[in-house]
Amino acid sequence: MHRFGVVALGVTVLVVAGVMAEETVTTPLPSESETASYEGKTVQQWLADLTVDDEAVQDEAAHALIALGPAAYPELLEAARIDNPLRGRMIDAFARRGAPVVPTLFAIARFRACSAFHSGFVEQTLKRMGAVAHPALRRAIFGRDPLVREVAIVALCYADDIASSAAAQTILRDVLLRHPDEAVRMRIMEQIDRWGTLYEQRSALIRPKVAMLEVALDDPSPRIRYLAALRHVDIDGGYDPRVVDTLVEMLEAGVRPYRAAKSLLWFGPLAAPAIPRLLAVVDGIEHAAHAARVLGRIGPEALPGLLERLPSWSTASCVARAIGTINQHWHPFMTDSQVAQICTALLTEARRYQSGFCEAVEALGELGPRAKDSVPMLIALLDDYPHPGCVYQALGRIGPDAVAAVPALEKAVASGSSSAAQALGRLGPTAVPALVAGLEHPDRDVRRWSAESLGAIGHEAAAAAVPALRKVLCDRAVRRTALDAFSEMGPHAAPVIPELIRMLIDGGSPSTRASAVAGLRSIGPKAVPALIAVKDTILARIASPRKGYLGEYYSALLIIGETDALLPALVRDLEQDDMVACWAALSVLEELGPKARPAADAIVGFMKSAPRGNASVVMDLRVVAARAVTRIAPEDGRGTAFLKERLVDSDSRTAMWAAIALAELESADTRAIRVLRSHLDSADPKGAVACAGALLRVPAERKNASRHLRDYLTRRYTQLLAAIALTEAGIADPDAIRIAGVGGISIGVNGLAAVADRSPAAHLLLSEASRHRDRYVRVKARAALATIAE
Repeated sequence: MHRFGVVALGVTVLVVAGVMAEETVTTPLPSESETASYEGKTVQQWLADLTVDDEAVQDEAAHALIALGPAAYPELLEAARIDNPLRGRMIDAFARRGAPVVPTLFAIARFRACSAFHSGFVEQTLKRMGAVAHPALRRAIFGRDPLVREVAIVALCYADDIASSAAAQTILRDVLLRHPDEAVRMRIMEQIDRWGTLYEQRSALIRPKVAMLEVALDDPSPRIRYLAALRHVDIDGGYDPRVVDTLVEMLEAGVRPYRAAKSLLWFGPLAAPAIPRLLAVVDGIEHAAHAARVLGRIGPEALPGLLERLPSWSTASCVARAIGTINQHWHPFMTDSQVAQICTALLTEARRYQSGFCEAVEALGELGPRAKDSVPMLIALLDDYPHPGCVYQALGRIGPDAVAAVPALEKAVASGSSSAAQALGRLGPTAVPALVAGLEHPDRDVRRWSAESLGAIGHEAAAAAVPALRKVLCDRAVRRTALDAFSEMGPHAAPVIPELIRMLIDGGSPSTRASAVAGLRSIGPKAVPALIAVKDTILARIASPRKGYLGEYYSALLIIGETDALLPALVRDLEQDDMVACWAALSVLEELGPKARPAADAIVGFMKSAPRGNASVVMDLRVVAARAVTRIAPEDGRGTAFLKERLVDSDSRTAMWAAIALAELESADTRAIRVLRSHLDSADPKGAVACAGALLRVPAERKNASRHLRDYLTRRYTQLLAAIALTEAGIADPDAIRIAGVGGISIGVNGLAAVADRSPAAHLLLSEASRHRDRYVRVKARAALATIAE
């Protein structure tokens, strides 16, 4: 027992001696002095010298404090804590000493009285040194002292320095690849996670962050790989198969399955190689719903495996929902045999009345008119199933081919089903009598959806619908919907012109007035005499002192061509401090074009001295004003000159938007094209898409710009913008058509119309949009189809 104690004591002595030897070798103190003075001055006197506004004196004081070593630490750290100006001078003075100071800083970090605040002082000093301290920081990270290592990691990962420091990036990459301690690598990942995101202005940090995440994707630790994959998606690092593999691995392991599935969704068809593994997750049941959502976004390639699993009672609902997602996004691109196979499988599932009933019926409805052969079976389901809302919706999505369901839906409306009223609006004129009856139903939702559906049918319903809708204008719950319905009936709504005029003048809320003027605009020339009769009242309204924007009255004056009376009000809006009013006024002036020529000087004045506010918004307004004045008076070169001056603006964002405006005006010179090119690979992806879309207007740049836009189709935050830019430029890319038509139908209609004559899929999506539940989408799609027909 005694011998064991002696051995243990000897081992302890050796360990302590080893640790002390290591500290002596790795971070030697610069002075052996244990006194509290140096060259006749105390620590307090040297600290006072740091406050002298003379760099030479400050450097001498820093040298003295370094030489004093541990004897100076307590007072030095306390002074840094309580005196902000002194702390800043200490950091500057120590940083100017360069590499020789680094061991002292590490010793301060290791000092027993050093708090988190004081560690921050050390970190800031090391950050200020920059590349001079990098070799020592690398050695400290690979060293054994945890306190020094933490300080070194924070200093090396300093965000403001990393973007321009290739050496720091190289060291971090080396640490992530070679450091044996998982905790250290994870700590570095946590620091990297603080670098810039898409929503911050520090976009220069995005590329180094992506580079570090790509290194971490090969880390042996699953925790680090998972974090790297999630962050890679968050900052839109583009498509990387390793990210897909890692996210699927998270799903399989049940690690944050919802987060992993949400990140996988945006990859869409690019995740097709992972289909077998995702189907295996579906078989496992535990996270089947998450895996099925991803399979639905992948597209038709996942259909065979999903159809095989549809009969399983435990996963039928999530599999049917995934098939519905495929139908929604891809049905214009699927073959008839695929559609027939899907219909058969979904109807079989629907008849079982199991957990997947509603999901199967909804998935069937996503096929739209292509599921017309399923109508008889869907009508039969109405008699058997106690909750038929999903069947109503499916019949409505099938459209006029489901006209056989009108009697059943009429009965449902009479019993108080607003879902049935909504579905009837997509079945065509045959449904009008049932909807007219629905306007008198005691349930407010039934009345509202009946009015909305009559508007969806449009001019074909006008003969019977206009008198019925006219009666319900006194119903506050239905008034707005009825007014919107009139705007979709065009000239056929002429009998209600007096009511629309009354709503415009005395309608109360701006939204009611806007709906009334939209109806008058759609009626066309027949509404002009009635508007002229109330012109004086409208002019009096816009001439009265007010703050804000009266766009509905301006629209009424545009209908009757009262430009001369409208211009003073718009010019007055430009003089307000209300940014929204300024935006709206500039939009109307730009729409007027040459008719607004008398207001050109006022727009130029606004362009030179816009109202105070957010600097970025004000500059955007000035760019819009310059574009407007160029369109109003093409021979007036002041707007173009202003935009060309902005091309060399110190703010790169302003230069970019000026170049885009010049491209839209077809006035892009060599400098503007150069600015647009410089932003194509910008860390700000949305700005890059806008520049590529502008370059599509320049014939010589069209090929390069379209290549960049196709690349941005695979990016999470930019795919919709890129799709719209490509389609509006007349490029019939299948993926762009799908994204523009489904992902953003409300703003993708113009792009679909541009390629509808060359793409059956685009024409089909446009036709479906003309029966969309959103009135705004319907109106745009119908106008586009009418233009194509002409």
